Amino acid sequence: KGGRYLEPAVGAGYYLGFMPNDLRGSTRTTAVEMDSTTGQIATALYPSANVVISPFEDHPTPKNFYHLVATNVPFTDVHPHDPNYASYHANLHDYYFLRSADTCMPGGLVMHITSTGTMDKPSKTIRDKISKDLEFVSAIRFPGGAHKDNAGTEVVTDMLIFRKKHPKI
Repeated sequence: KGGRYLEPAVGAGYYLGFMPNDLRGSTRTTAVEMDSTTGQIATALYPSANVVISPFEDHPTPKNFYHLVATNVPFTDVHPHDPNYASYHANLHDYYFLRSADTCMPGGLVMHITSTGTMDKPSKTIRDKISKDLEFVSAIRFPGGAHKDNAGTEVVTDMLIFRKKHPKI
């Protein structure tokens, strides 16, 4: 039915381009992109979206605000500097899950395409934190080559879908 949508790594707006037409008018989109060129492309292509050119870790986002937080997270071993999450020593793609959980409202969805490392890494620290805030809804493991035609990559990826838990009363 629409609502507030955050895309924390919008790129040029691939997800925005596939938003169903019946949701465009009823969805307030905030899109964050650290690269100025692709951010400007997203701004030009999707003028109704609030496109912010900034790294996600530097962009202030309200807690428990968005109905949907979804993106194709950057795959890298970079560890972003964000004092609120420093104790997790999370790489960038895991950081997106941690931060998205905080910005998503109870009952809302967090849906990210990520590397298999989020679910397959030996350490449970990140998964344990995610499971405290989010309940698992579904996962899809895409085989290598699934993104070759549109993204030029053959990496194996996961789409992970979670619902934000309601606080215990």
